[in-house]
Amino acid sequence: MNGARVGTNGYYWLEEDIRFRERHHMAGSIFVSSETLLSLSSVQFDYLVEKIRAVALEVDKTYWSQIFEPMDEGGMSFISLEQQDISGFSVFCSAVTLAKEKSEAASAEGHYLALWNRLTTLLQQDSRYRE
Repeated sequence: MNGARVGTNGYYWLEEDIRFRERHHMAGSIFVSSETLLSLSSVQFDYLVEKIRAVALEVDKTYWSQIFEPMDEGGMSFISLEQQDISGFSVFCSAVTLAKEKSEAASAEGHYLALWNRLTTLLQQDSRYRE
């Protein structure tokens, strides 16, 4: 593919797609779909992503390399669910639910509840969402 970056697992990032993301996110973003993203400050992004990553292996590790590839392989400040099918999307949603529950249990992290709720709402509005 001309003008594309290929990650180690074969996931393609078109240069124009990367430029779009660089223009349309604050310090970090979680791309739910091509039309839906959660823009966050650096601290918020790092917090959510690392809490989700911490429980990822408890849920299912199959999809994580692709979801986290922009950040891990590309050095970018976003993760993306755009290429995930219903299974991968559901695994991510399960990890978010588990991470949110653990965060709620830690009283010092209660101020992040609004962020978890914003992310959960965006995930629930996606057509791939299953309860």
